Amino acid sequence: MESEKQKLQSLGNQVGVLTKVSEMTREEIKELHKEKARLETRLRRIKNGDEYKKIRHAAEEEVTNSLSKRKDLLKLAVSSVIESIMRDPTKYNLLVSSLYNGRQYTSSQPCIDAYRGLILDEAHRIFELMVKDLTCTIVHNTRSTITP
Repeated sequence: MESEKQKLQSLGNQVGVLTKVSEMTREEIKELHKEKARLETRLRRIKNGDEYKKIRHAAEEEVTNSLSKRKDLLKLAVSSVIESIMRDPTKYNLLVSSLYNGRQYTSSQPCIDAYRGLILDEAHRIFELMVKDLTCTIVHNTRSTITP
């Protein structure tokens, strides 16, 4: 009986310790929730602030200017591919036929113009994705260097 009493007392002590730990953990969680709310509020203020908007706008302009200079290079590359296809269409039969699910086309000028348009459209789409991606990267890197 005495042994059982000691076990119960030991268990009671453990319950008391665990209760204190649980209370401390709840308090930590409450503090973390407060900190999270404070940080979210601060982030909203920063994102809605003029400085952030100026940084984002400047980054977009810089990325667009930088990539726009490369558009001519992309056009040249696409034209080179099209010219190569025109010079030796048999070399690209597999590519062309796979693009159109096995249907064969001759290398007529309208067909070549269609390929050129498709490739340029894809290049433009990729250009727009690069602008967005690089802008986000620059804004993120700039934001991390701004001191609170």
